[in-house]
Amino acid sequence: MTKKNSRTSTKELRYHTISALINNGVILKFSDIIVNQFVPVSLLAKDLNIHYNKLKDAEGHFVPHNFRVGHILKMAEFFEVDPIKIFELILADNLSSIENSKD
Repeated sequence: MTKKNSRTSTKELRYHTISALINNGVILKFSDIIVNQFVPVSLLAKDLNIHYNKLKDAEGHFVPHNFRVGHILKMAEFFEVDPIKIFELILADNLSSIENSKD
């Protein structure tokens, strides 16, 4: 097995795991994927062909609201879930951020 195939297999396994966790209701917000390190932010950024820093704010916190529709569609394909589910996970993070800022 070549190094490229090994990386692809690891990537596919990570994304398949995320799919199962989303479908079983374990992942409730998009940040759960990052915080629990199911997939490193750097790998996700690379696979989405976006700069790593675009997924972080000035303090280094993950910011899912920077995703575009094309990113959502790609992630739905990676994770083998409905794009609406990805949007709901991102929305859950944004709603959580709004509620926390009111406190």
